[in-house]
Amino acid sequence: MNKVVVFDLDDTLYKEIDFLRSAYHELSIVLESKYALSNVYSLLWESYSQGLNAFNELNKSYGIDISLNDFLSIYRLHIPKIALSIDTRKVLEALVQKEVCLGVLTDGRAITQSQKMKSLGLDEYIPMENWIISENIGFEKPSLKGYLYFQEKYFSDSSYYYYVGDNTDKDFKAPNKLKWESFCLLDNGSNIHKQNFSQSKEMLPTHILNNIVDLLKYI
Repeated sequence: MNKVVVFDLDDTLYKEIDFLRSAYHELSIVLESKYALSNVYSLLWESYSQGLNAFNELNKSYGIDISLNDFLSIYRLHIPKIALSIDTRKVLEALVQKEVCLGVLTDGRAITQSQKMKSLGLDEYIPMENWIISENIGFEKPSLKGYLYFQEKYFSDSSYYYYVGDNTDKDFKAPNKLKWESFCLLDNGSNIHKQNFSQSKEMLPTHILNNIVDLLKYI
């Protein structure tokens, strides 16, 4: 039996809020040095927490005029200080020991998502050729294309495919259509994108995980 497990990245293998904190920290270092500012991190975080545009609030509060592109360049290109949780490492190590084929399918910019995966040390568990990023393939979820990469690469009569994600708006429609088993990791309250389980069946996972370690009960 050939088992193939494909993971989403953000809010699945790590918490995306940690990337946000890392980016705000990097922005604070760069901007405080360049413009002689102070308390930039606190202002960015407070603005985000209040649902405001953090970049606009920064410009307004300090009377500066930094372009959105300059903000986003620092945000997207910095080397993030993020890490896999103990539970996530446990799951990945167990799957590797079971000789399960592993991959990542994530939406986003290639350089940003690649930096995240490198910082997380995912190459220890998942070959880099199986880091599939939407910008590189020209399609975002719920397109079938990223999922089909794995289905075609590991095709056999005895192959079983699994997708683990968190976003109920786009993660599960394609794997469901392809007859994969799909797993949704429940939001612990810190997800960037909130989950909505009152959608049509085609959008919903076949299984819900309270903790990523629960995945090992199925695979």
